[in-house]
Amino acid sequence: MTRILVVDSDLATQRLAESALRAQGYEVTLASDGVTGVSLWRQERPDLIVLGMARAGHADSRSGDPDAKRIEHLEK
Repeated sequence: MTRILVVDSDLATQRLAESALRAQGYEVTLASDGVTGVSLWRQERPDLIVLGMARAGHADSRSGDPDAKRIEHLEK
């Protein structure tokens, strides 16, 4: 089964993603921040990581998120 890690600080967004992905047969793990996301990535080695999107009108927090960037560097 394909495992997906969803990392988003918004609980409603997490639950929506979880519901939609499980309905398609994916195994889903949720994290509310980058630190937890990195920890879960290390433990579970998911097939895909979905990072939260910055909302319109807000700064793009992903470009400067050191925890999100660490996942890429840890994989290498």
